[in-house]
Amino acid sequence: MRYQVSGTAPGPLGRHPSITPFEAYKTKDGYIIISAGNDGLFAKLAEALENPGWAEDPDYSSNDNKK
Repeated sequence: MRYQVSGTAPGPLGRHPSITPFEAYKTKDGYIIISAGNDGLFAKLAEALENPGWAEDPDYSSNDNKK
């Protein structure tokens, strides 16, 4: 569907083609999926990970920059 809407083929499997971060990470007792689909959620994720500066970092200013 993304190709039909934007003309852009989705990226590789294992990560959402337009939301970053969106991935399963292995932990010592299983997996956890981390996803932050917009700037507000990314800011909350950065705060939860004790790195609130990430939300203001130009390298993370958009989903395209986070890839």
